[in-house]
Amino acid sequence: HVSSVFDYLEEVHVSLPGTERSLRNYIRFLQETGALELKRKARTYQKVEELPYGQQMQVDFGQATTDSGLKLYFFAAVLSRSRYKLAYCQARPFTTLDVIRCLLIAFREIGGLPRELVIDQDRLLVVSENHGDILLTKEFRDFVQEQGLSLFVCRKADPESKGKVENLVGFIKKSFLDARDFTDLPEAQNSLRKWLVRRANGRRSAATGLIPGEALEE
Repeated sequence: HVSSVFDYLEEVHVSLPGTERSLRNYIRFLQETGALELKRKARTYQKVEELPYGQQMQVDFGQATTDSGLKLYFFAAVLSRSRYKLAYCQARPFTTLDVIRCLLIAFREIGGLPRELVIDQDRLLVVSENHGDILLTKEFRDFVQEQGLSLFVCRKADPESKGKVENLVGFIKKSFLDARDFTDLPEAQNSLRKWLVRRANGRRSAATGLIPGEALEE
């Protein structure tokens, strides 16, 4: 992805002689002359109803392996209205307590709690569904009750219910990881924090026309 390559170059060199469009035109020239061949995948877009500020946070997980073989596990969250994005990574699978820790860090970062959390039926958070009643793991149930959160539990890979955070997981893999390689966790975590500020929350959202970092303040 051109945006991923440009973002990586911007991170390394800070100031670039051209814009992302310049890089895109150069790559198009390479393709037209046969010097470069890219594999393309079709993208699916889903229009989702906008919610009021502070109403909803969507949560999901992802994992990826860098070229050097470092396996990264991601916690991803997005505020539905502002599109403010949060993400944390570690080098081992998440536990329920890890998820709770990430949520608390996220709440501190945004300066409050959303009215509603949207999650899917991940084994870390949901034990089972019993005739329509969602049974939460004990640690997560206690956390939700303590924080006074409302939950919306959907099926896995449900773009209508949590498409925004599923898009974020894909965005992390394409825009952040495609052009980067990490050999140790602290390096990956530090780079991810910078990418969130500069790219994920610092650029205008195509969906809302707003910059997520500024929209969060509103």
